[in-house]
Amino acid sequence: MKAQVAPVLGQGPAVALAAVRRGRQVTLPALALAAIDDHLDARLVEENEALQQRVRSAEAHSLQVTEMVHELEREITRLRGELDDFKIQRGQVVEAVQSWVGEMGRLTNELLARTKRH
Repeated sequence: MKAQVAPVLGQGPAVALAAVRRGRQVTLPALALAAIDDHLDARLVEENEALQQRVRSAEAHSLQVTEMVHELEREITRLRGELDDFKIQRGQVVEAVQSWVGEMGRLTNELLARTKRH
């Protein structure tokens, strides 16, 4: 179990060790406290460095994802342009077919009119 650092009334800082069966508190000399501080400082520095590395990694990943999103947005814009072009072409084809069908209808009617007269 972990040791808990706590002040003892009327004394200097002390450590209550959870492993001590009777729950007694032991007063530590200043040198022991300094060693604990150094150990905690080193652990905090290591943890801070690890967290900073995670942040840098997350930022790099974020940049990659952002670039991918921008690429996809450009592709969407390009595809929408192609779709608009196809719609225009489809409209032109429909107009051409309608014109052709109309002309065929006119020619058919003209031919029928000539055959009835003769």
